[in-house]
Amino acid sequence: MGSVKQLMGDEFVMVDRGSFPSEVLSCRDEGRMRSCVLSILVHMILHDDMVAGLDITWDTCCALLTIFSLIGCVLITSDGRLECIKKLLSNKDITFVGVHMKENVKKMRTESYVEISNAVDVGELAADVLHQPLRGIGVRRLATEVLKVPFKPRPLFLSWGNLNVREPENLTKNQIEYVATDAYAAYKIGKKLLGF
Repeated sequence: MGSVKQLMGDEFVMVDRGSFPSEVLSCRDEGRMRSCVLSILVHMILHDDMVAGLDITWDTCCALLTIFSLIGCVLITSDGRLECIKKLLSNKDITFVGVHMKENVKKMRTESYVEISNAVDVGELAADVLHQPLRGIGVRRLATEVLKVPFKPRPLFLSWGNLNVREPENLTKNQIEYVATDAYAAYKIGKKLLGF
């Protein structure tokens, strides 16, 4: 199985001029998923960047994981059966940053039987570091406050209920950009506040 040279999906440019490729990974292509997860891990180690932005969108007993690292952003459906996802999320050397992490960690453990070993809620971190009431706000507003870059609020037509969590390969480009932006924002906030 060869390594992933680059992700094969759409490329997005963020408001801070950062850009990254994305890829939607299907559980039906377990080989590609394993290859991408391994490439993410190897890239993190080689570049000494063990922080990943994590956005989780829930459906009944199924989660759409959007993971951002320097290699790009991958969208993966997790129902707890894929070992490569379990191993990535349980790696204690990787700090997964996002919003509402306590709830997401608990739900991943109880509903998907997946352990996220090292999770940091960037809202709580921002409140502690910046001494401002930032707990519980959305990741885009938090990014605007912490990074001083105006991230646009979530468009109403791209609400959580409209995301096809079980079949992410059917997501539109706008939907992919929406969740990828959230994971990207979490990553940038986490890197800044953790001092990396």
